[in-house]
Amino acid sequence: MRPTSRKVTGNPVMQRILELLKEQGKTEKELIQYLGLANGAFTPWKFGDTKGYMKYIEPMSTFFEVSPNYLLRGVDDEIKPETLSIKEIRLVQGYRKMTEKQKKNVLQTISLFTE
Repeated sequence: MRPTSRKVTGNPVMQRILELLKEQGKTEKELIQYLGLANGAFTPWKFGDTKGYMKYIEPMSTFFEVSPNYLLRGVDDEIKPETLSIKEIRLVQGYRKMTEKQKKNVLQTISLFTE
């Protein structure tokens, strides 16, 4: 008998983690390695078998370059969304889609204008 396919959890925190992985072109394996965990650690999180990922919110926020509050609640408390212009929102959206090398270049360029 063929095993039934498992459904990814609908947990909002895990959904944000999965979205960030996709948006940033990163892999589950890269995240797990960054956190120093065993290769199979992500699978039970992804399918809702455990919420062990909750104790890694802080290092995951560093990995994804977002605030812990963004991972937990979908809101970045460091920048209030209601105060952002359309251009600023587009900048953030574009930044989140960049490769690490592109992000590094953008941040270097920004530092020329802000320091």
